[in-house]
Amino acid sequence: MKQFTYLFIIFILITILNAYTEAGISCEQLKQNGEDAETLNQKFQDLTPDSPCKNGDEACINDEFAQCVDKQFKLFPCGGGTKCVALPLLLKAGTSLTCDTEADKNTRIENAKKCVR
Repeated sequence: MKQFTYLFIIFILITILNAYTEAGISCEQLKQNGEDAETLNQKFQDLTPDSPCKNGDEACINDEFAQCVDKQFKLFPCGGGTKCVALPLLLKAGTSLTCDTEADKNTRIENAKKCVR
């Protein structure tokens, strides 16, 4: 019975590892995600709460998360020591908006651009 338990655990671990490696993206895509996050963060610097938007748009404005509702940005503050930033996704093409520190944002973007996971 003990051997069966060990084999079952090993099987589960192998399954998880295979799923993780298959879900990864190419180095080129990871670098592109880093570039895209950097571009978005630069673009956000030009936005204000009064910037035009389409319902459902999301952005970072004045270091706060912003969502367009009724064609107007509504701002939501981040927690202490963090600000709204765009970060590169690691497992698929794209970026995500989240609250993070400036240092962590810079590290994640630079790592993506160097293809470090």
